[in-house]
Amino acid sequence: MVAWQATWYYENIDFSAMPFKMRELSQLIKITSFLSGKELRLKLTNYYGKEELIFDEIYVALTADMKEKQRVTALYQDTIVIPQGEAIWTDSIDLDIKVGQT
Repeated sequence: MVAWQATWYYENIDFSAMPFKMRELSQLIKITSFLSGKELRLKLTNYYGKEELIFDEIYVALTADMKEKQRVTALYQDTIVIPQGEAIWTDSIDLDIKVGQT
C-alpha cells in the first residue's frame, strides 16, 4: 500500500469579499518538491466558496513549458467539481519527482 506524504501546499485566497465574481481563472503554479516519489496526488479544496467549484481542466508537468503535461482527474473524470465547503483528492498520476526539482 502506498503511504502518501504531503510535500507542498498552496494556501487559497478567499475571493468572496471582492466586489466582483471571477468568471474564469487560469493559474500556473511552480513548486519545488521536498520529497522524491513516483506518483502524485493533489488535494483540491473549496472551503471559501459559496457554490460548487468547477475545474474544467488541470494539468501537471515537470517543466514550465508544459510540453509533457499530464491531465489531472478525480474519480477518473476530466472535469472536477468540488462542492462548497469540501475538499477532494485527485486520482494518482505516475510522475517521477526528485527532491529539489522545480
